[in-house]
Amino acid sequence: MTTVCVSGCGRQDAELSYSTAATPYAEPTTPVSRDSAVPPWVVDPIEPGTNLPPIGRSLFDFLITKNVSRKKVYDIPFPFPALAARIESQLHSERTASALKRLLIPVNRSLQRRAGDGAFFTYPRAVLAVDTEADSTLGLSGMHLKDRLFVGYHEKTAVLEIISYNEAAGRFEFQIVDDYRAGGTPTVRYANRALCTACHQNQSPIFSRPMWDETNVNPKIAALLVHQRRQYHGFPVRQGVGVLQAFDDATDRANEISLAQLLWREGCEQAGRPEQSISCRAELIEWVLRYALSKKLGQDRQASEDSVEPPSFLVAWRAHWPHGLAIPNPDIPNRNPFRYVAVSEFPGLSEVEATALEGREPRSLFRGPHEPTLPREPLEVWTVPYTPQTIERVLSTFAQFFTKADLHRLNRLAHRQPERLKQMVRAVAQNTLMGRTDAFANQPFRRVTLLAALDRQLGAPVTLRCCLDDRDMPPPVDDEVASHHSTGAASEASLTGEHNLLHRYCGACHHGTDSFPPNFLHGSPTEVEANLEQCADRIFVRLSMWDMAGPEQLEAPMPPAMHLLHHRISPDEWKRHPDLQTLRKAAVVAIQQKRGVTFLPENLLRQDYDTLPACLPLSHESTEAMGAHHG
Repeated sequence: MTTVCVSGCGRQDAELSYSTAATPYAEPTTPVSRDSAVPPWVVDPIEPGTNLPPIGRSLFDFLITKNVSRKKVYDIPFPFPALAARIESQLHSERTASALKRLLIPVNRSLQRRAGDGAFFTYPRAVLAVDTEADSTLGLSGMHLKDRLFVGYHEKTAVLEIISYNEAAGRFEFQIVDDYRAGGTPTVRYANRALCTACHQNQSPIFSRPMWDETNVNPKIAALLVHQRRQYHGFPVRQGVGVLQAFDDATDRANEISLAQLLWREGCEQAGRPEQSISCRAELIEWVLRYALSKKLGQDRQASEDSVEPPSFLVAWRAHWPHGLAIPNPDIPNRNPFRYVAVSEFPGLSEVEATALEGREPRSLFRGPHEPTLPREPLEVWTVPYTPQTIERVLSTFAQFFTKADLHRLNRLAHRQPERLKQMVRAVAQNTLMGRTDAFANQPFRRVTLLAALDRQLGAPVTLRCCLDDRDMPPPVDDEVASHHSTGAASEASLTGEHNLLHRYCGACHHGTDSFPPNFLHGSPTEVEANLEQCADRIFVRLSMWDMAGPEQLEAPMPPAMHLLHHRISPDEWKRHPDLQTLRKAAVVAIQQKRGVTFLPENLLRQDYDTLPACLPLSHESTEAMGAHHG
């Protein structure tokens, strides 16, 4: 999916080990009791959730739908600059030039990294993020996009990849727009979440650590992009470190949303005691609003001005998680692509530009140790200490659910009297207990629901706000529905024997309609057989990576470690697993069928991975749309 998101300044580029001692993902995940010394995950990386939203819709869906004859339909602007303009129009900002952070990543680590058929700097991956609040006024939609919308685009695939927030469900959604090209008919679907979360283990955006060497903040990358003399969708070719830091900060904040939602729902919930649960959430909002009004509106009040004892919500959270919470890590290692790109791939370079490409390591453009699919240790284990810093962290995280426009309006309606606003919050809590609203119920935190409940208490007129009401929107579609329509149920016959084993370990990523990663398990049994023969060389190499230490890996081992954990198999166990041996033997048979029985598959391990036969040549129609690609 979209390789956009967080990095952590000051954190080193230590490579992760597959050993069970080094990573908490290495053992099967089991429910953690309160007495267990193992801190539970804020978001379990091996439980991706459903592809389709359990409730509500993504912000992207709200952004790209419009009313036509009293019915909402998708309206996806093309080309890409038009989509960026649509996003900017929702921000109602005088600073639209800086409202979006735009980056170019030529030799990237997304699923579409080989889509340009080697023309990395002609067809770089373009990613953008919203890190600016809307300058909204009353009566406008109030679409809160800051830190909640991230888009990736590779023009050779004619595909958009989107990560955007779902306020009703309290989670980020992963979506695909297919056929996004001139003359195309763009279609929107929810992506294969299991595939996405192999890299996006935090179930939100990811990004590399500083110094972001594979982006156009790197002067060498920028020089090679300039050499192509292309416009790149209007994105700046030369980029400053400040933009990267802002992009990074936006994705860091996005990563905190899952923590806030867990604290809100489970942290305050007390089974069989609804009054205490509601009171905990109401007290939290009292603190948050007081803090937010102080920080965002410049009022001279402190969040902890009248309290010496820790607030009850902190006490409740510590009781729920006495050993802390494991916060997922959105950071992937920084990677310098110039170790893997040959000067000969760019004819006509000036001497300065050629010098930028010195020091290439042969054999593979994408080394395994830099793979986002590698299991990541927690960013931290947060133990909920009773400190002012903890309160500040919690309140600042929750304050991000509100915009400045929200806070200005609440402050004005409450006549700038914090005590009155506090009374209104408690009235909403009472109404929640009486069943008149679910603002403080055991539901995800929803800004729109809480603001509407406060409006009623403050006697304010009804205000239109986005984005909860998904009535009349186009029905959501995901990969499974798209696959059924594409092939028909009859052609997707059950796979047997070794193919069934491949389907078990590889089907989550390679069975859908997408060409990235190559969908060699998609189609009729005859088609699958032909695909496997075509892909056998690369399948063998990927399976063989499990025999190599991280620094020696040409490519990431397959199946990904994260996917093995879905089967309750640790990486160390998999290296000795009979299923791995069976899969490898099947690949050897396929290789020798097309290369001859005397051919030694081990020879493939001494060859540049990118020179191996492509896995799945595209159809003529797809080739016209996307260009040739490697699998």
